[in-house]
Amino acid sequence: MLVYKIREFGKKYEDASTSDDTLFKQILFSANPNSFDDKHDRFILPEIPKLDSEEEIDIISTQITEKHIGYKNLKSFFENKKKIKEKLRVRDIFIDELKYSIRQENKNYGICSFTKNWNQLKNWIEYGNSNNGFSIGFETDDLIKLDLFSYAADVVYSNEYPQIPLLDYFPSDSSNPLDWFTNVFSKTFFIKSIDWKHENEWRIVKSFVDNPFRIERKFKFPAGIIKEIVLGFETNSKNTEKVVSFFSGSSIPIYKTYLPEDSYELKRIKIN
Repeated sequence: MLVYKIREFGKKYEDASTSDDTLFKQILFSANPNSFDDKHDRFILPEIPKLDSEEEIDIISTQITEKHIGYKNLKSFFENKKKIKEKLRVRDIFIDELKYSIRQENKNYGICSFTKNWNQLKNWIEYGNSNNGFSIGFETDDLIKLDLFSYAADVVYSNEYPQIPLLDYFPSDSSNPLDWFTNVFSKTFFIKSIDWKHENEWRIVKSFVDNPFRIERKFKFPAGIIKEIVLGFETNSKNTEKVVSFFSGSSIPIYKTYLPEDSYELKRIKIN
């Protein structure tokens, strides 16, 4: 399956790199989810009880302590349970701390997003500088074989907010890894609101959980895995010539989009 990375020309970043690096230096970037425009992306909260009775708070604090908190003896169990009960008694504070935990956890992941539709006009407007940019086509199997990322899947778009039990939300030593991936990870990384359906996204996720002190968000890929390049219909002649010249020695087809008279979808024509 072909997927596409749509970028704009010449955008500069704080680390002195530019958006052109994806095309001319073959560099992919896995973003911290905290930087996403979609503020629900990776911020799906678990089902949080009303917490309006001491009995309920006591039961939940016991369950959380038993499942998620490491304790050495009965004394440490009750100490940890007491701390959790104090947090649960103020529900808003508990939710704020939960969101903070998600933000901290997000630092240990990187997401690189692609679209399955090179001809979706809205994607070009949002990510290709209003059709002034470029798109690189990759075969998903080639990206997976690079072995640079931990997980890859289509994003699912839904009208329904994912339901995740509070006790299942964070992994623990007692968690079944497959159950946690199915019930939590897949819902927080690969489900988005139907409002983003036009993106038709396939994403790859890199986990830095095992080595959080050596986080490298840039990944070099071989130019040989580029299947095609598509330029937006507003791309100026200077950038068009630059791309055609740079890839003149390769067999990579280069296309330029145009607006058809009888369709809402973009069309394209080969220019090399």
